Amino acid sequence: MESKLNTPLGAEGLARKSVEYRKNILKYIFKANAGHTGGSLSCIDILNVLYNHVLNVGPGNFKSPDRDRYIQSKGHCVEALFVMLADKGFFPESDLEILCRYKSHYIGHPTRKVNGIEQNTGALGDGLSLSVVLLWQQKWMIKTIEYLRF
Repeated sequence: MESKLNTPLGAEGLARKSVEYRKNILKYIFKANAGHTGGSLSCIDILNVLYNHVLNVGPGNFKSPDRDRYIQSKGHCVEALFVMLADKGFFPESDLEILCRYKSHYIGHPTRKVNGIEQNTGALGDGLSLSVVLLWQQKWMIKTIEYLRF
């Protein structure tokens, strides 16, 4: 499946990006003196492939109903998602300098106050139920629109 927004990097390009992302995760967690290092490092390869090869989502179409959606059920590993979203242009990477700081939106779990975050999560398992609800809602809206056209 080829993404409409992202140019596939190929295996070597994705591997290089994963190393870059890991370095950034470690940098920001170390600077914040807080974070979930192991979990963030363990999920970055999946986020890398999704955001750089599979998902049709970016800053330019984040409000579009036709975009793909990503819900991070493993919310406590948000540092990996923050690094990915900064790389994709949802916000400047320099915003991560205030990770886990007082009054920062860049906290230990995903929050919709951060551009590119689809849904607040935190408790393990939230993602599945939220994804089902979002899918149901989208299907209902499509059927309603189709009904109203006639």
